[in-house]
Amino acid sequence: MKFQTSLIAGALVALTLGAGSAEAQVLATIKGRVLDEKGKPVTEATITIEVAAVEGAVPGKPIVIKTDKKGIFTQERIMPGTYKVTIEKEGLNKASNPAVTLTRGQNLDIGDVKLQKGAPDQSNVFKKALDLVNAGKYDEAEAAYKEIFTALEPTKDKVPPAEWAKLHFNLGLVYEKKKDWANAEASYRKAGELDPTLVEPYKGLANVYKGQKRWDDGVAAFTQAVAAQPENSYLIYELGIFYREARKYEEAYTQFAKASTLIPDNPEIFYDLGTTAISLNKIPEALKNLEKYVAMNPANQANVDAAKQIIPALKQATSTK
Repeated sequence: MKFQTSLIAGALVALTLGAGSAEAQVLATIKGRVLDEKGKPVTEATITIEVAAVEGAVPGKPIVIKTDKKGIFTQERIMPGTYKVTIEKEGLNKASNPAVTLTRGQNLDIGDVKLQKGAPDQSNVFKKALDLVNAGKYDEAEAAYKEIFTALEPTKDKVPPAEWAKLHFNLGLVYEKKKDWANAEASYRKAGELDPTLVEPYKGLANVYKGQKRWDDGVAAFTQAVAAQPENSYLIYELGIFYREARKYEEAYTQFAKASTLIPDNPEIFYDLGTTAISLNKIPEALKNLEKYVAMNPANQANVDAAKQIIPALKQATSTK
């Protein structure tokens, strides 16, 4: 009887019939033993039996029972049918079988089910760390995140890479708030390595490089990121910004133009296209993009005012050519 780690949801009721031999011929029994990874009995493990398909029965509440001191559980008087059986114990990984079939009068022994050691629950500490960040208590937040890392280290292989990535990202955010740029960069990079699909670590890296005016490092990091996610408009846009700040205007203009095709409803891209075109002496392109920017009624009033001041000069320049 194969059990796999999973999350199960459902509902069931064990129906009982009249006592006597007829009942024994109709109703079924399921039993088994729960052990830990070392083969020791697991006491007070929770067994949840949920209906998948029951002969002539309407599903109701699940049956929930516990193992005894020997790790043994038994549930009698169950209607024939197919059941989902879930076995769990705090601190151990859950096990389940989504299709346990019981026939009339059957006494099914599913045998030994071993639960592997799971990662400790750190949800309370994680919430505490988030609350500390929101309260601006960054030293305490750093300590709380490090506490989580320490607690999870013995079972690190049980924690999915995506969860590790989130932890590294959150710790990077704390370092960023503290302007501890070296540790922030290391944490954000680790998060990106663990889950390359996340965009947030790159946003963090952008803040780290901008905070130190490390424009060439930003170009290198975001060039690599765009290569991995060539349709990601945020990464392309940020690459353009780093190129611009590094005074590589042609490359910046190329990236802004790509971003404008992916997110044409973002007005700020057209402002950046326009001002970068001025640096390249592309006056018609500058005028076209800045006029489009103003027409989109953007919220950035400072950029709107700047564009409105520049546009007349651009018009005059184009008319004299």
